[in-house]
Amino acid sequence: TIVDNWGLYNRECVSYTAWKVASTGRYVPHFGGAGNANQWPSTTSRYGIANGPTPKAGSVAIQYVGAYGHAMYVEAVNGDGTITVSDYNFAWDGLYRHYTRSASGLTYVYF
Repeated sequence: TIVDNWGLYNRECVSYTAWKVASTGRYVPHFGGAGNANQWPSTTSRYGIANGPTPKAGSVAIQYVGAYGHAMYVEAVNGDGTITVSDYNFAWDGLYRHYTRSASGLTYVYF
C-alpha cells in the first residue's frame, strides 16, 4: 500500500485517524515507523501530545487488541459512559464504521 503524509500505511485505522485529526487543523506528527495503534500513546508523547484515560471529543481512542492495536476517532462523548467513534478497517475488512461503544478500557490521545 501507499505510505501517507504521517508515515502510516493508508487504508488502516491509524491513517484514517491521523487524517481525521489533521482535517480539523491540528498537528499530527510523522510516526517514522512507530505508528501501530498500540504505539501511538508513547510515540505522540515524544511530541508533547498528552494521553490519558478520559474520553474527549476529537481525541483518538486506542484499544490494545491484537498485535497492532486499533485506533478510533472520538466523535462524541455521551452521558451514559459510551463514546461515538468513527474508524476504518476494524475487522481487517477495509470498511469505514461509525458506532457507539463503551468508553472504558481505552487510552485517549489528546491532539
